[in-house]
Amino acid sequence: MKKLIVAATEKEVRPLLDKAGKPDNNLFPLSDTVDILITGAGAVQTIYHLLANPKIDSYDQLINAGIAGSFSPLLAIGTVVEVATDIFGDFGVDNNGQFIPADDIGLFKKNNFPFNNGWLKNPTPFDVSLPQTKGITVQTTSGSTTLIDNRQKQFNSDIETMESAAFFYVGLKKNISFAGIRCISNKVEPRNKKNWDIDLAISNLNKYLERKI
Repeated sequence: MKKLIVAATEKEVRPLLDKAGKPDNNLFPLSDTVDILITGAGAVQTIYHLLANPKIDSYDQLINAGIAGSFSPLLAIGTVVEVATDIFGDFGVDNNGQFIPADDIGLFKKNNFPFNNGWLKNPTPFDVSLPQTKGITVQTTSGSTTLIDNRQKQFNSDIETMESAAFFYVGLKKNISFAGIRCISNKVEPRNKKNWDIDLAISNLNKYLERKI
């Protein structure tokens, strides 16, 4: 099975990249059956670099790997999770302080493929032994009490990333098996980097990937 690991930044998969060959642009060969693609952060770069990869249709499975913030008190920093469902959490309009999702104002139909009531779902779990989480994908991360509370009331998500929904969208539209694997680096709270442990999250994430690929 030929696999493509997709990461936003080199830092998130540095332990794997240290074992990979020389890159062709942003595509690194890890083995005869595994490549690593570095897209850059955010939904726009993720979609562009996935679809611009000339080898995209040759892969049997796409794996989005990275770190994430946790809304859930049950997900400790350093926990590896699988993203089961995700949503574009800041695609919409601000109506006098109230966020209205794009599908609620008719910018797209919330049940048109690949959406299911506005959400994107992985139809085939990768590893059911991992916590199966509901994610929110945003281009401005939550760093204030007001924004955190509003997003949780609206979406009740477990984790927050900047790429997962974009990755899901491509996987579903291209009909390629995919998995979203993340490791918790911080709690979603008023921004305080002293409470983050990115090094632990990256270490645990890459150890997991090495076992699974």
